[in-house]
This record gives sequence, structure tokens and C-alpha cells, in this order.
Amino acid sequence: MTAMASTGNTAAANSQQTKPNDNLYTATQDLLTFPRYSDLTITCGNRKWRVHKSVVCQRSPFFAKACEGGFKEGSSGVINLAEDDPIVVNELIRHMYAFKIDDQAALPWLGSLVFMVHVVIIADKYDVPRVAKLAETRFSERANTDWATDDFATAIELIYGSTALLKSELPRCVVRVALAHDHVVFAEGKRNAIRAVADRVPEFATALASGMHHKIALTAQAVQGLKSYQCKHCHNVAFEKNMPANLNIYCRSCNTFYPESGFIVSTVLN
Repeated sequence: MTAMASTGNTAAANSQQTKPNDNLYTATQDLLTFPRYSDLTITCGNRKWRVHKSVVCQRSPFFAKACEGGFKEGSSGVINLAEDDPIVVNELIRHMYAFKIDDQAALPWLGSLVFMVHVVIIADKYDVPRVAKLAETRFSERANTDWATDDFATAIELIYGSTALLKSELPRCVVRVALAHDHVVFAEGKRNAIRAVADRVPEFATALASGMHHKIALTAQAVQGLKSYQCKHCHNVAFEKNMPANLNIYCRSCNTFYPESGFIVSTVLN
């Protein structure tokens, strides 16, 4: 909530994908499309990838173990990932060659955020931490803009439904994003997808309540001596220095300017 006369400049940070120090990714990224010298086949559903042990076994201890002589995969040269989604498997394999994840590869009925969660799950399953880390980063970037979507809400349920993911950065990410928009999430009399998920997922609700309690405590320290402005239209509260009486005041929640009479104004005591 700010006066009309003031403007804010927000510096946007452009995140970049960190590339590994070794140059093997650059040297091998085209090999997947030229399988002439491949020595291992990975299958999933109706998909098949002719890959190279020197690449996938270096990236994943799972594939390295499977290719050892004591397992049938080692002698047959075929590893079948029958329980997985071919689209997610493709991202796993593509990353091992090119260190890239395409969040647009998701099907229309599988949103980008949910897709990234599935990539983290499969990366954890086959012990490819670089894939997991990159997918977590892409998820965080996209969640900052897509937080109000059903895709985000579904991703929260998927995250809290996976024991493996509770050890990742994803639970902290979804709580952080939800709290960044608490004026919408906790708006009185309004239902939204995030609130609905909190009703269904106790672990998320607990994390959200804990984060909100911490945020309120920090806010209480920061706003001492300021004035609180509660919008009479949406009831959202913001804290500002004393506003000049002749200026309209902007309510972020309503996205509208109102005169001071449109707010309940009180001083926050020390």
C-alpha cells in the first residue's frame, strides 16, 4: 500500500542454470540423436532410447549397478523402466546428455509445475542429483509466477504425498510462495486452491501456519511506530508511514487507489 506519488523500482534477478565444471556434457549432448555406437537400450512404455553406458552409468549409480555382470540387464543390454512415465524418463535421459530440462515437454493435462515435481521424483529414484537440483530450480522459478493456478495446488499435494520429496527443497518452496501471497491466500470469505489444499493436506497446513506465525512476529517488530491502513473494501492491512491527507492511497489487494477515508487508520504502538 503506497501513496500515488511514490513509485518503486524492483530489480529483477535473472536466474541462470549453473553448468557443471566438466565439459563432458558439451561433448556428449549430441550423442543421443546419433545412437550408432550405443551399447545399452532403455525402454519405457512404447518408447526406446539407445544410450551409452559411458554416459548414463557415470551419471547414475542405479544404471551403473544394473549394467554389472550379475544382473540380466548387464547381459541383455536392455533396461526396462516399466513403472515410470515415458515423458519423464525422456527428460531424465536428455539431461544426462545435455544438462537441460524442458518444462514445456509436459502434456496439456500435466502442468509444468507437476511435471517438474515428477522429474525430481524420478531423479531421486535413479540417483541423479543434478537432475533433481535443476528441476527444483525450474519449479521455484515457475511457481513464483504460476502460484495462483490449479497446477501449483496439485503440485503441493504431490510434494507432500511423497516421502522422498519431503527431504527436498520443494516443501519449503511452496510454503514460501504461498506466504508471499498471504493477502490472497488468507483473504476473508474467499476460497482458493491453496487454501483448499491446506484443508486436505495437514502437513502443508502446519508448515503454512508455522511460516505465517513467524512472518507475523517479524512484521510486528518491523511496523512499530508506523500506521496501519485497513482497506474498507477488501479488509487487507498494510503498514506505512503517515500518508499526506491530500494523496490517494493504493491498495495492492484491490489494485485500486482510494482516498484515506477508504481505510481504517490506526497507529501501531511501540
